[in-house]
Amino acid sequence: MEHVTGILRALGVEVEVATTSEDATSMLAQRQFDVVISDMRRGETPDEGLRFLKRMREKRVYLPTIFTVGQYKPELGTPAHAFGITNRVDELLNLLFDALERTRG
Repeated sequence: MEHVTGILRALGVEVEVATTSEDATSMLAQRQFDVVISDMRRGETPDEGLRFLKRMREKRVYLPTIFTVGQYKPELGTPAHAFGITNRVDELLNLLFDALERTRG
């Protein structure tokens, strides 16, 4: 994600990085965000991104959430309540700018 965060920062997008779901949950409680980008897998937990999204919804945090995955399987579709899912940088940027356009107008 360093490459993606570098691109976004170069475009003037403010980026905050959390390396754990716990850190991300804390960040979401402390300030306002427009979009969440999350790896699906963290550590040894292949569905940690889905678990994190569920916790966000339980805390009534409803932000467009985009998942990145190592191996994308289109036949599985986009996870429920997620804005999108991809393993490609160009698609991630398209999803991100689409989400920002919807949240910022």
